[in-house]
Amino acid sequence: MRLRTRLTVGIGAGIVAAVGLCVGTGLWFIGGLIQNDVDRQLRAGSQQFNAEIAAQAQRAQSLAAFVATVPGFGKSLASQDRAGLSAALLPAFAAVKAEGFEQFQFHLPPATSFLRLHAPAKFGDDLSSFRKTVVEANASRRSIRGLENGVGGIGIRAVAPVAEEGRHLGTVEFGLGFGKEFVKGFTERTGLRVAVFVDKSDVHAAEARTLLASSFPGDYVIPPALVEPSATNAASQSAEFDGRAWTVAGAPLTDYSGKRIGTFVLAADRTDLEAARTRAMLIFGALALAMTVGGIAMA
Repeated sequence: MRLRTRLTVGIGAGIVAAVGLCVGTGLWFIGGLIQNDVDRQLRAGSQQFNAEIAAQAQRAQSLAAFVATVPGFGKSLASQDRAGLSAALLPAFAAVKAEGFEQFQFHLPPATSFLRLHAPAKFGDDLSSFRKTVVEANASRRSIRGLENGVGGIGIRAVAPVAEEGRHLGTVEFGLGFGKEFVKGFTERTGLRVAVFVDKSDVHAAEARTLLASSFPGDYVIPPALVEPSATNAASQSAEFDGRAWTVAGAPLTDYSGKRIGTFVLAADRTDLEAARTRAMLIFGALALAMTVGGIAMA
């Protein structure tokens, strides 16, 4: 092969290799940016999901703390005047129910139901086997708030101690629902799809985990691996539904004590990001072709 031919081939090959390296590096960088953005959305969504649970629990605790400090209510609890306490607070429960509160009740230590404003005819049952927030609030004489499961299902609860002249009398509780409406509102506010699974031990279900609520399409099956206890945003998976591309990841659902009681799965829409990647590939491809042809011609 003549020297000029060898030089031309060598220079052309070098140009093609350089262009390929530049294009490959650019596409890799863009892919990394897209993945980082999706991961950021999922992390932020996970934090916001937990923050909204905490905010609702704080709402409930504020009401519980207020009611606990009203002297008349403490005196009624001390004298076990159920009828008087019910007559004074039933109108108030109607008002807080309109704000999303499903439960308003008083307990005697350690966890005996004294008055359910949401079900006045039912009282006197021992809740200590499953209402750990009530047991702990009565034992520690401090407020407890967060997620907890009960006979009526999992809910956002706040329990505050009630005292009269320094004597501990029992507790008062406000509870908010945690299910379809919470999930629906979260999706409307953030654009993220979410599904909440609760472990069998906390819901007494036939399956290992039960789906509590979801804003995913009904025909989409969430990968079982994302619902496992080890599920994290790092183990995200790609999915397609509603004609769009998504990244789906799981995160632990914890109760008031920090104990894992289930999993919530989030999906971030990456359709627009994928469209940007496609445009970048077309631009890089055109540039690579032009640079290759021009470089070979120069060689």
